[in-house]
Amino acid sequence: IASLLLFVSKIFIIGASETNVCSTTSTTGDGAALLDGTTTSCISDIIEPRSDIVAREKFRTISNNDDDLIIKRRTFPEEEPLICLAFLSCCGRTDLLEQTMKGIIRHMEEDEPRGLRYEIAWVDNGSGKEKQQFIASKFQIEHAVTVENMGLAWGMNALAFDMCTAPYIMLLEEDWLYMDEAVAEQTITRKISIALGLSVLMSNPVDKKTGMPIKGFFLRVENDIMRDRVYDDTLTRIPGSSDQEIKKVGYFPSCMDVNKNGHVFGAFSNGASIYDRGIFRDIGRMYGEPGDIFHDSFVEGNYSFRVGLKYCGARALLEECHDGDLGRCMASFAHIGGGHNTRPNRQKHMECMDGSWNLYGTPYYDVAQKEDCSKDLSDISTQLKKNAEFMDFNAMHNKEVFDREKQEREHMRNLAKMIEESGLHLDPVNFRAQLGPKMSTMSDEDIRNFPSKMRKQADSPHQIPGFWDRLGRPIGLDF
Repeated sequence: IASLLLFVSKIFIIGASETNVCSTTSTTGDGAALLDGTTTSCISDIIEPRSDIVAREKFRTISNNDDDLIIKRRTFPEEEPLICLAFLSCCGRTDLLEQTMKGIIRHMEEDEPRGLRYEIAWVDNGSGKEKQQFIASKFQIEHAVTVENMGLAWGMNALAFDMCTAPYIMLLEEDWLYMDEAVAEQTITRKISIALGLSVLMSNPVDKKTGMPIKGFFLRVENDIMRDRVYDDTLTRIPGSSDQEIKKVGYFPSCMDVNKNGHVFGAFSNGASIYDRGIFRDIGRMYGEPGDIFHDSFVEGNYSFRVGLKYCGARALLEECHDGDLGRCMASFAHIGGGHNTRPNRQKHMECMDGSWNLYGTPYYDVAQKEDCSKDLSDISTQLKKNAEFMDFNAMHNKEVFDREKQEREHMRNLAKMIEESGLHLDPVNFRAQLGPKMSTMSDEDIRNFPSKMRKQADSPHQIPGFWDRLGRPIGLDF
């Protein structure tokens, strides 16, 4: 991100007016080849997704026995959904997908307004028939496609363009899990956070600072990039609620800002975010499908940049923020895929990390400095094969951290059992005296629930703090 900011800032100083708004060249130049053998920096020339590939293999999951379902939906199939919950799994990570699907369906059925209609779409990239069939037999899914590994861009394009029918889409990949009571306070706003996000988007708000429409709503744990954003509100209704009175809903706009670290990705993310599906039709497909000459590691960054040139996103406080972690206070979903990487963990293991790929398809690409290695970049299929090989490398090096995390979970279970057997938690005054100043701020109720909450955290698929950073990299381990 830091290297990207350096030359993006220079480009914005030059000004878009000094570049060709639309130019097309042959593949012998410095650009990246699209499917028709040309390069382009004209947004209107973006190629439509290849829906014919998807249509041949799309299916609806049908369970012969409801008892086989991990969790049952009230209505299936949903014929008039307002939002599509979109899942993209890859490379055998269906264990994460199972937890993520179970968490979001439970959340939709029990927490969100009962009238909030939703459909589910799922693409699996190369997890194998056995794992794909397991998911298909355990969950009720309106639209499903299981294929060999076609890559991130192909899967996301299939979901956004060819599979979802609802006007809004929530991207969850396979590892963005709802933050339940084991890891987060279940405030009213967190429990209806999807409906809350939809209510903001349905009011068609505009960011007052940039004048750009707000078309996305983030619900993920993220670094705090919001402190200079101005609080705003909108008059709207909460979709699916029996109470259809117009209410004032507050939010913080989140827009791309190329002059500040982290803000390049301020308007779009693949994980735990809701979007007006119309932006995909407007921006066009993600680059990086098989046949494209594009860098797989920049698929999300490139789309984020393209979206950020035209639109903003938004966030909302979902709980009172006492500890200063504003990003977490605005989240209802957390990443559980740390350490299960599907591509190299560090830049030193990646092929040709040329940040100009983030600018491809925009007027700024032609004037960006490019690395010489980009001319010799492998095709997407070759990159995906290399990524698959690197999964074993990651797993081997991350095993130490997984083992330590497993030991910590067992320690937490034992500690919870010891406290319960001693009855210490039933005497809050004595509890504070014996366990020290760190417990002095806990309420009596928190202390009584302490062992139960600790056990839930230990048993939860959510990651234990202190082992993985927010990008899923092991803390204190470099390889």
